[in-house]
Amino acid sequence: MITQPPFNANLAILEPGKENHQEALKGIKNLQFTESRSYGFNISETGDMTMGGHLVEKTLVKRETFDESTQRVVDKEVEQTLLIPFQLDFDIGLLSIFSDQSDTSKLISRVGEASDFNFPITETQLPIDRLYADLQDTAWSIDVSSIRIQNFEAEGGMSGTYTIKDVGDMRIRALIDSHSSDITILRANIKTPSQEATFGFFQSGTVRLYSSLESEDPLWTEVKKITREAYDG
Repeated sequence: MITQPPFNANLAILEPGKENHQEALKGIKNLQFTESRSYGFNISETGDMTMGGHLVEKTLVKRETFDESTQRVVDKEVEQTLLIPFQLDFDIGLLSIFSDQSDTSKLISRVGEASDFNFPITETQLPIDRLYADLQDTAWSIDVSSIRIQNFEAEGGMSGTYTIKDVGDMRIRALIDSHSSDITILRANIKTPSQEATFGFFQSGTVRLYSSLESEDPLWTEVKKITREAYDG
């Protein structure tokens, strides 16, 4: 297991296919982290069409410390190791970065460098309206707890960003139809015959898991597939 639940997965679209998987695996293995370079990869799992591990980066940062000899607070450079966990899935065509969203572009750049940019990796907005429609097409129980809408016009001519809770099935469908491009967050509890978990879907491309569900569990795998399909329309 790469990351402990609950977690955030920042998603990027990659071109699926066995050939691309082999290119990425070869390149990432050739760019494994060593003490001789400041960054590299550590692979912890591989499959027929998947791989996962960490991008490891070492940087020098300044920190305040107390110098006993001078009895002063001084700045000292210390080496810091940054770990960014990720999974590449060339079956469905999705890169998952289990870290801050600010790390997404860095991971995309490093994977591209390792694979000589032989296949595209794209960070793009998640269409919440299509995702919701795809979730509704499943046999699962989908209970939407809240949605957040930007540019929402309220009574009296007021507008702004609104979070609407306790959304009923009929109301959520109407809100999504009328504000499809302005929905920035949708939170929902998803229940299947064997598993249950609460997710947050963000227009930015992040999926947040609020429950104790691991990244290898079947429900998470199925949610990733549906999310990827929403990108395709």
